[in-house]
Amino acid sequence: MVVLRPTGPITAFMIDLYMLSADIGVEYYSLLSWVGMWVGSALILIASFDLCRYIVLCTRFLHDIYAVFVCTIYITDGMPESSNVFPKLTGTRLFLHSILRYSVFHLAWVSTITHCSVALYWN
Repeated sequence: MVVLRPTGPITAFMIDLYMLSADIGVEYYSLLSWVGMWVGSALILIASFDLCRYIVLCTRFLHDIYAVFVCTIYITDGMPESSNVFPKLTGTRLFLHSILRYSVFHLAWVSTITHCSVALYWN
């Protein structure tokens, strides 16, 4: 689970960045390198002025907003992909796929609504 957590927002960002590069007619890797330079500059400024000491001002509310964002990414990206599989399945495979799909959706929904980590259910 530790590996999967950052990949959702990063993947969503990369997809949006690719669509933006296609819309404005810029090569994707050059846009990605400029974004990387800007982020690098921002990180250098943050480190230079020791702005990371203000992270304690972030409340649990900000953490919950980010958690809802990540769960929403997984749900909205996963449901259409899973729907594309349904016409190809029959019988038992369709039934098991439906149960798995509902279980994953329910677990994501419950963890979002109750503001608790999925890991709490496993301990």
